[in-house]
Amino acid sequence: PATHEIIKSLLARVMAGETVAHELQRAYPDGITRQLYCGFAPDLGEHGQLRGIIGYANDISELRQAHLALKESEERYRLLAENATDMISKHDLAGRYLYASGYCRVLTGYAPEELVGRLAFDLVHPGDLKALRENHQAVMHGDAQPITFRLLRKNGAIAWVEGRTTLLRQASSGEPEGLLVVTRDITTQRLADSRLRLLATAIVQVGDNILITDPQGAIQFVNPAFERSTGYGAMEVIGKNPSLLRGPRTDHRPVARRGGRR
Repeated sequence: PATHEIIKSLLARVMAGETVAHELQRAYPDGITRQLYCGFAPDLGEHGQLRGIIGYANDISELRQAHLALKESEERYRLLAENATDMISKHDLAGRYLYASGYCRVLTGYAPEELVGRLAFDLVHPGDLKALRENHQAVMHGDAQPITFRLLRKNGAIAWVEGRTTLLRQASSGEPEGLLVVTRDITTQRLADSRLRLLATAIVQVGDNILITDPQGAIQFVNPAFERSTGYGAMEVIGKNPSLLRGPRTDHRPVARRGGRR
């Protein structure tokens, strides 16, 4: 009944000279409800008199279902993106932000709406800009590789990040239509790696003997000072027990405490 009333209303408008279109639902005898897209237009004679009504109806049920499925998929994707600990962003082919997930507030200091319309290159440290532009060109040619660079935060601070870019293509033609980027904050990891390199340099250069064993007492590392003072090369002692250093006058107690045997 509701559909009939809608059609009556549409036809009344057509009788008044309008061309109308509307999306309707129709229940069929087999119990299936189909989604129809209907249109009506007046058929006018030579002098403008109404001779009849031209109408059409297209079954758009599958299209509507596909649209709903796409909408649900987009909602799931958005929920995932908004709760991810990486920043997920979508860009046009020039690199302008079309969308940025909520984590951008943590990573960049900017709200999503502040990023939309801006070029991603605007947030890149000048020293890394050339490498990032080259990476962008490689992505456009199908050679997507992760890249590490410095990102400029809103407050002027620098964050080390890793970016992974995927080229998005149109489903129908396969032509490029945009970029999907996942950006991860690796600042803490980068600082830890830097400290480890600094510590390794200090251990190698220090003048004191340094020997490192595993929990079972097998030697894992010796520094150059150890090699110079003992005459043993690193490859000669790696995997062995420190007791090999014991001489006739060696106090066995400290050696035993370091994994040797009495």
